[in-house]
Amino acid sequence: MAAYELRKLQMTKSGENIDFASGSFLEKELDGNQQYELVMKNVQRYELFLDNLESEEPVHVTFETFDGKKGRADMTVRTVNREDPKDNIVELETTHPIEFG
Repeated sequence: MAAYELRKLQMTKSGENIDFASGSFLEKELDGNQQYELVMKNVQRYELFLDNLESEEPVHVTFETFDGKKGRADMTVRTVNREDPKDNIVELETTHPIEFG
């Protein structure tokens, strides 16, 4: 498993930057398949992800880690924990290949 600290996340289609307090990008193997996860804490616009979670539509994101890893992916919204808007968690995942560049 590889873990990277997330620096920036942007909605690919609209170009909107998503502000968050901290985040991580995880690469891991599950049952012989590669799985990727983005986990962000204290997401200001979590409702964007909540809409996609409820409609079961993927989100199209572009991201960058602090060590310069850049990727673009269509990801499923797995979790939007919004009980406390100042302490929420948004989790995205995919098993589809990520376009790194």
